[in-house]
Amino acid sequence: MLQKGRLSKERVLLIDVGDVYLKFAFCEKEERGYRVVLWGSEELNVIFWRRPLQTVWEVIERSYGSWGKYSGSNLSKMVISFSPSVFKARVREFVFSRKDSKSAISREEENGFLSRVKEMLQHDVLDELSKSSGIREGEFMLKKIETMKFLIDGYEVPKLCGFEGREVRCFVLGTFLLRLYSTMLESMAREKKLQLPMLIHEAEALRVFSTLKGKNGIFIDMGDSMTQGIGVKNGEVLFVKEHRKGGDVFTHQLEQMLGMNAESAREFKKKYSRGQLSEDLRKRVSQLFLPEARNFGIMIEEWAQVCPSLLSEPFFLLGGGAQIPELKEFLAEKRDTEILAPQDVQNVFSWNCSLDPQYTPLMLQFYGIQ
Repeated sequence: MLQKGRLSKERVLLIDVGDVYLKFAFCEKEERGYRVVLWGSEELNVIFWRRPLQTVWEVIERSYGSWGKYSGSNLSKMVISFSPSVFKARVREFVFSRKDSKSAISREEENGFLSRVKEMLQHDVLDELSKSSGIREGEFMLKKIETMKFLIDGYEVPKLCGFEGREVRCFVLGTFLLRLYSTMLESMAREKKLQLPMLIHEAEALRVFSTLKGKNGIFIDMGDSMTQGIGVKNGEVLFVKEHRKGGDVFTHQLEQMLGMNAESAREFKKKYSRGQLSEDLRKRVSQLFLPEARNFGIMIEEWAQVCPSLLSEPFFLLGGGAQIPELKEFLAEKRDTEILAPQDVQNVFSWNCSLDPQYTPLMLQFYGIQ
């Protein structure tokens, strides 16, 4: 589905490649905020998975015939993100003990710590991903590492160089992408003569969002086939969790109950979430969804227990599955729970999807480029 608005000047292209759908938004910045002038969502098929990233660009070109004169050198930024099934973020804490606690840490010593952190992060996370996903260790690659916090003898410091102390703690956020996708990103940029897209993980964006907006909590992004939970407080990502089920669990239930195909069931699910069904149908669907929604809710609450500092913080629901009423109702019994809409994330106007949480992950990408 494609829609258009008025075209102007400074432009940013946001792309979110899920396991089932591709979403994109072509935005321009104005004084009031961002105007979304072109956006769309397309189901991904077998052809896409044979040549995924080339198809991303072809979908956009096909959707908008005159795209060419607005792309390329006229595009200020292009940002892309992928499903948690192929694009991962992990948080790690590393501890080092110094022999001489009285001497200040030199630039050389600091670089040595950071080099060891990178090496240890890669080894630890790649080993974990290999065991949990069944994908060989060499298939994932470290794309980015961010140091979120340094502690020396329990005191937070802005950097290591110039400070004294015995125990050094580094808290880092690393992002990992399947090597195949990294290669295809470069190939797409060369083929279409484009700038290499910025790769932004939702955890990176939420770090900035939490800092600028003062939003702390557990952000639950329920896509079609994956659910991701990210705990954030004061700009620090505390955990990233994933579950290999998403909103399609409810879609499949509708397929079985009503004898629909997947596409019809997804549309029916949207109508239910928006309260557009009769009272009798709503009751039947609610009874159908409730057990699975409770299963998701229990799992999410277990994620939250990992970090005591988040126990009093709210849940924020985003993604296509965020609108399942039973999920929000179950979580709201535990703590404050909100649906995070695009307009809560970014100042967008004249856009009829500004309240649709399935586009919230796309709008969060803006925080990764600030």
